Amino acid sequence: MIERLAEHIPGVLLLTATPEQLGQQSHFARLRLLDASRFHDYHAFVAEQQKYQPVADAVTLLLNGERLADDAEQARQALVTLLMDRHGTSRVLFRNTRNGVKGFSHRHLHLISLPLPPQYQTAIKISGIMGTKQSIEARARAMLYPEQIYQAFEGENATWWNFDPRVEWLLDHLIAHRHEEVLVICAKAEIALQLE
Repeated sequence: MIERLAEHIPGVLLLTATPEQLGQQSHFARLRLLDASRFHDYHAFVAEQQKYQPVADAVTLLLNGERLADDAEQARQALVTLLMDRHGTSRVLFRNTRNGVKGFSHRHLHLISLPLPPQYQTAIKISGIMGTKQSIEARARAMLYPEQIYQAFEGENATWWNFDPRVEWLLDHLIAHRHEEVLVICAKAEIALQLE
C-alpha cells in the first residue's frame, strides 16, 4: 500500500534510527520507496552492501589504532571521513537524487574570479616552507582550501570569514536573491557551520 502511495505523491521522507532492525530486505524495501530505479534489485543491493564491508573494516582499524601525534590523528580522522563519504550509501543517494526527481531547474555555471587575500598568501607561503615533504599533489589539493591552511596556523578561533572574498560574494548574492532558495554546499560540515 505504501509503495503504491509513494508512486503517486511528489516526495517521500523516511526517518529511521534502526534501518536494518527488521532485516536487510525491510531496509531495501524502504530504499525502494525513495528511489525505485536506483534500488531495483535486492540481490544487486546485497552485493553492493558486501563491497562496503572491507571499507567498514578499514575504518574500524583506523578508529581502534594507537594514539598518534596531533597532526597524524587529524589525518586519521580526515581519512575516516573521506572513506565514509566516498563509499557510503548516502553519496549514491545524494548524487542520484536530482536525476531521479523531475522538476528541478537547469544548473548554470557562473565562474567568478576573486582575489586571494594577503592573509591566505602568507599562510600558503609558510605552509609551503614547512610542508616541503608533501607531494606536489598534496600541496595542490591543500591550495583548494586556503581557509583551512590559514586556520591551521591561526587556530580554531581564526575568523577567516571576516576577510574571505568568497564570503562577501555569497552574502551579496543572498541579499540580491533574498526571495529565492539557495543551496550552499561546503567541503566540510564545520565550514557550513562557520558560514551560518
